[in-house]
Amino acid sequence: LAHALMVLTPGRMPVATRRLGEITAKTLLVAGALDAKFVAAARSIEPLFPDARVRILPDTGHDPTLERPRELAALITENAS
Repeated sequence: LAHALMVLTPGRMPVATRRLGEITAKTLLVAGALDAKFVAAARSIEPLFPDARVRILPDTGHDPTLERPRELAALITENAS
């Protein structure tokens, strides 16, 4: 665990944003409206994908999977069609 934390720390991970344009699949970027850092991140990387959409879940913080599972599932289903 200690090794993983040292290697996988964001400051040590390779920057992959320059390769996001290689992703050809339709991409959904979801963030909770109360998590300003992730809202900003989603909006800043959206233009790097060929086919991406940002969806912001209202009244949601850092973990939409726990806070708004139904709404998140609906967004994923909508994006998959």
